Amino acid sequence: MTEQIIRPPGRLKRKITSALAALTLAVTALGGSLFTAPAPAHALGAYGAGAHGWAPNGSTWLGNFILPDGTRVYCIDIYNGSNASSDNSSVVSGIPASPSDGRRAVSGSELQWLNYLVTMYGQTADTNQAAAVSALVYNVTSMNNHDTDHYISVAPAEVQDLYWSIKSAVNANYQSGGGSGAVTMTFDVDPLNNYLGTLSVSGMSPSNALGTITLTNGVFTDTGLATRDGVTNNSSYPVTGVPPEDATEYIIAADGAFTASGGVNADIRYYRDGDSQGSISGGSRGVSNFTQYAEDPAPRSTVFQPVVGTQVASKFVEEGEEFADVLTFSTAADAKGLNNPWRVNAAGRYMPITARGTLYGPFLAQPDEADAAPSSAPIAATDIMVTTTAEDGPTIDYTVPSGFVSEEAGFYTWVWEILASDQPAASPNVQQFLPQEYHFTDRFGQVVETSITPSNLAITTAVTESMVGIGQDATDEVTVTPYGGGWIQADGGRVPATLTGTAYYSETQQELADSAPAGAEVVGTPQLVVNKAGTVTSDPITMPLKEGWVTFQWCLVESEQPVEYQGMLAETCDQYGQASETVQVTAPTVTTQARELATVHDPLFDVATVNGPVPADTVVSFELFQKPEEGNYKYAADGSLSTEVWTQDEIDALADDAVCTVENRVTVTDGVAVAEGQNDAAQYQSPNVYVDQTGTYWWVESLIHVPTGTVIKSGICGLENETTIVDEPTVTTKAQTDIHVGEKAADTAIVTGPIPGENTGITTELTFEAFKQTGSTPVCTVDNRVADLSTPVAVTGAGEYLSEAVTFDEAGTYFWVETLTYVLENGDREIVHVGECGEPSETTIVTGKPVLSVTGASGATMMGVGAGALLLVAAGLALVLVRRKRGVAAE
Repeated sequence: MTEQIIRPPGRLKRKITSALAALTLAVTALGGSLFTAPAPAHALGAYGAGAHGWAPNGSTWLGNFILPDGTRVYCIDIYNGSNASSDNSSVVSGIPASPSDGRRAVSGSELQWLNYLVTMYGQTADTNQAAAVSALVYNVTSMNNHDTDHYISVAPAEVQDLYWSIKSAVNANYQSGGGSGAVTMTFDVDPLNNYLGTLSVSGMSPSNALGTITLTNGVFTDTGLATRDGVTNNSSYPVTGVPPEDATEYIIAADGAFTASGGVNADIRYYRDGDSQGSISGGSRGVSNFTQYAEDPAPRSTVFQPVVGTQVASKFVEEGEEFADVLTFSTAADAKGLNNPWRVNAAGRYMPITARGTLYGPFLAQPDEADAAPSSAPIAATDIMVTTTAEDGPTIDYTVPSGFVSEEAGFYTWVWEILASDQPAASPNVQQFLPQEYHFTDRFGQVVETSITPSNLAITTAVTESMVGIGQDATDEVTVTPYGGGWIQADGGRVPATLTGTAYYSETQQELADSAPAGAEVVGTPQLVVNKAGTVTSDPITMPLKEGWVTFQWCLVESEQPVEYQGMLAETCDQYGQASETVQVTAPTVTTQARELATVHDPLFDVATVNGPVPADTVVSFELFQKPEEGNYKYAADGSLSTEVWTQDEIDALADDAVCTVENRVTVTDGVAVAEGQNDAAQYQSPNVYVDQTGTYWWVESLIHVPTGTVIKSGICGLENETTIVDEPTVTTKAQTDIHVGEKAADTAIVTGPIPGENTGITTELTFEAFKQTGSTPVCTVDNRVADLSTPVAVTGAGEYLSEAVTFDEAGTYFWVETLTYVLENGDREIVHVGECGEPSETTIVTGKPVLSVTGASGATMMGVGAGALLLVAAGLALVLVRRKRGVAAE
């Protein structure tokens, strides 16, 4: 809405209304307020961006109105309020004059100017820009102030600056667009790859034109298509050449068609509803079409240089395996840096390329890399040909077998060539796409093109000693000999071989096999490092502390070699269980002899006799066990007596079996050191053990390796030679039974069993007494003792001991009583045995002497006796005479 002026007579009601509205606006303007007022009740358009108070009269609305559909329109009737809507508009080529509304007629270039203004600058929500555009619209449509700055003269400076800036821009550009155009298209060819390049578009007029470009012999790289839409000014597009079939040179051409839509036409969208104020928004736009052609500045080349790189299929090729190589084809740049891609025909099939290979070797060391193979280099295989496929070309790797099987250890290296003469000259003609006399060869001796057949080493061994004692050391002599070629070299010398020996133990002699059985016990793993043929001795291995057999097996294992040499020596093992590699491990024998008899005063001991080899730090220890008797206390684990006793049921359960457990173990002696090395019947006596109970005791010896606690040998419980009987001596007697009065008689004591030994400090003696029977019951007291033989008889062991003789002067019955006594080292006496009074074997009967009786024989009888005596005398004399006579005759 603009100025509200009182109209001529005939419209009084409207005039009054306008006057009231003007008054209201004037009051507002006095306050200097800027606002967006609500639309009048009769208006369909709402106030948009703009301001009141910036026009000279202080009330004119400089700005736009917003229709319900969002379009921003500008008032063209200075004297009328807006009633525009989106439903009552049309594009017109001229705006008629309306003097009553203060509007002049607009058409032609002025209308085109107005169209450009509201199209390019009118659709804005910016207050300053909307006010400037509104003032410019009035500048064109107003009758009274046409083409002046009247409507902006009092606006803020920034609005005035924007007014003149927009007006200048519209003046310069409103007639642009439409008609013909121009554009420049330029090709750049990549000097390093003639298939690649760039198409640049510039100098486009109109600058906002859009185009479609179609390529010949090429495609746009990013899409792979020959046509591209939406081409704009100052743009560039990578292109890729698609040469014609069989063409060695070609050019890429571009045909462009462009359309410009940057101008506006001499029309306007005009809004009018009855006699309400008119409003406008942008009219129609102009269009122009034009074409352009461009091509490469020079022909592109399709010649390419195929090369081949390889990597052996396997770094290591065992003897008897075939060598193979893996080829990777690609292209290389020429001397000028041009590196065209592999030639592909119109059907997308690659040109086939044939490569020729030669395998050199064997060499004992990695050959030095060089441009060409030495003339003396041995050739294992040659003229090995491979051709790329049309389907895959250089996009895949080619694995090429050599047809040659490795027969000898060493390094084998490949050399590959591509020669123009090896390529077809027709169907297809590959040679025309290669440089003249083309010849590519890769370098000799490249590590990646070298395979190794590992050296074979034969391993034979022999133990230095076939029989070794437990815990002693054994060594093995290892002989290494290469076969099937030489010993591969690296770093200036033969590759070192790490050999690992494994010593396996078995209770029985091992059987020959290729490998040790599962779970075989390993007792050592010596290692050797050798780099020449010959024999070396392994470090010693300590044999286990048990009898059996230990066999060595030596292996060369790849994973145990230094990383840089792995694979250069073939894995190998000698056989398991070979007699030459087997050691019999022997243990010493131990026999024992315990003291057989002893008293409670004697030390008990055991003696171990050792024969055979004994490892260092070995002792023999002795355990003593008491045969259980009912009521005997059991022993605790620490050797002390417990409160439990053996019962008869437990003893009955044992029957006659010997038992050696913690419960009846009296003691464990300290170990007695056994000499290291060979023992020949060497004896080792246990520490002395004392007991205070008679009974049967069993010894068990153990040969123990102290550092490991290993029991090398252990005795058996209850052996006869390991049994000690602890008892007191027993005495029986046999007195002289019958004598006559006045004769002498003695008693004989028979001592059996042990007596204390000399080392106890105890002496043993017997004393005897004789008693005369005085009644029917035997009594032996001092009252009837007739002899007290106080001089003791020394007892030195089992045997018979005779008392002093006693003369008995009276007939009667006499009883002998013997006493066995221990005389302790301090002089105390301990009576061990006293005979029983009245024992039949201890009884002597004394009777009177016999008297010769006179019987009264006759004289005749006596004479007969006398005569007989005489005859005997005579016979004796005759015998003497006869013997004498014979003697004389002999003389």
